[in-house]
Amino acid sequence: MANKRLKAMTLIELLIVMTIISIITSVAYPSFKRQSIKAKRMVALTDLSRMQLYLENSYNQDANQDYSVAKQSVISAANCLVCQSNTQHYRFSVVITADGYTLMALPLNQQQDDPCLNTPTDTLSLNQAGVAQPSTCWY
Repeated sequence: MANKRLKAMTLIELLIVMTIISIITSVAYPSFKRQSIKAKRMVALTDLSRMQLYLENSYNQDANQDYSVAKQSVISAANCLVCQSNTQHYRFSVVITADGYTLMALPLNQQQDDPCLNTPTDTLSLNQAGVAQPSTCWY
């Protein structure tokens, strides 16, 4: 009977493949995480703009021209009524002042690691004059 040699991967070949996969993963994952954070931020920025449009529309339709009344069309009991962002990524709020308003999105969880924010407690904001803060996040 002839001696047949089994054809299989050796331990060295397996280790080389695992090393290559781990190197690719260690390079790709941070880039993926950065892009994921940026994509979620862009959805939040779109939501802030959408909130502003709804707020201004409601303000213009209200005979009393009152932002606090218009606010009810955008946010109710700390829930954004017009947003598409996941509530685990951002918490939206509207602050009404005597001369206008400020729309804010507070980052939560992984979004606090966003490199465009100076500190994890920074918020994305947009006011009635169209001033957006921090400006590095709005591009």
